[in-house]
Amino acid sequence: MTSMLPAPRDLPPRSHARIRAELRRATSRRRPRLAPMVAGLASLAVIGVVATLLLVPSNHATPAPPAETGPTPPAVAGSAPPAVAGSAPPAVAGSAPPAVAGTPAPGTEPTSSVPPPPMPGVPADERRVMETQCGVSFRDPDLVLYHLIKDAAGTKALLYSGRSTVTCTIGGDPATPYNPGGGSVESFHWIPGDLAVDQISGSAGGSKQGKPGYWLTAGRISGKVARVTFTDGDETVDAVLANGTFLGRILQPAGWSPRNSEKVVVRAYDVDGQLVGESGHPGKPCYVTPLGTVLNRAREGNVNCLPATRWR
Repeated sequence: MTSMLPAPRDLPPRSHARIRAELRRATSRRRPRLAPMVAGLASLAVIGVVATLLLVPSNHATPAPPAETGPTPPAVAGSAPPAVAGSAPPAVAGSAPPAVAGTPAPGTEPTSSVPPPPMPGVPADERRVMETQCGVSFRDPDLVLYHLIKDAAGTKALLYSGRSTVTCTIGGDPATPYNPGGGSVESFHWIPGDLAVDQISGSAGGSKQGKPGYWLTAGRISGKVARVTFTDGDETVDAVLANGTFLGRILQPAGWSPRNSEKVVVRAYDVDGQLVGESGHPGKPCYVTPLGTVLNRAREGNVNCLPATRWR
């Protein structure tokens, strides 16, 4: 034996060609694709995990997904539409209009922009005293004098504010030299049609002092009205008109007491003598102001109300 390697030599041509062909066949064979199999197994694994999570109850709440930005979803029937900056919500039939910034609270209307009406024959200082003292007694500091009459029953003043209508007896009793009575107004700036009867009241006479009793009426009128009458049964008097208001009394004997005011009626007429307004008329319609206040509310419901008339 010898440890020496045999001398190198070339392969026979036939062996060389055979080996080359085998190598080409071996390298050209398609290997099995493992990637789709691995992906399929991974998908099955994920589905299994999700199914496990859904079936197994958890004691911890799942956090909400983050909010997404994008277009606003369409409005759903019956839901409120999204608010748009600077736009007013749509009006709903039969509902009051939405509150507008700067508008007064219900039952109160601003009167600061309305100049005090002229009161010929009433000194300015005397007028201020009437407004102040009647306002203090009635607890309304915003009263303004609109009318004043004097007759056998004494002096009676008519005052208004944005929320009140007041008739005030001046100097009738030394203990109460300014004695007001009245109530609230539905609207200061608007009246139902051409006639707003704000007060009808009665006062008993004083038999000891010989002071007469009386029926009293007071209210507001439109520019169309030229005459206002005040009737109690068979007796009718003309109310005195001033500054878009009327004030009238039907005097009664001393010791008289008011009984049934349903017989007392106030009527308004235009320059042609046509009746344009009447108190207590069962068929008188309701009226509505631009702010939605209903005047002369109808018993059968506030439907088909007419536009109210601007007063001040």
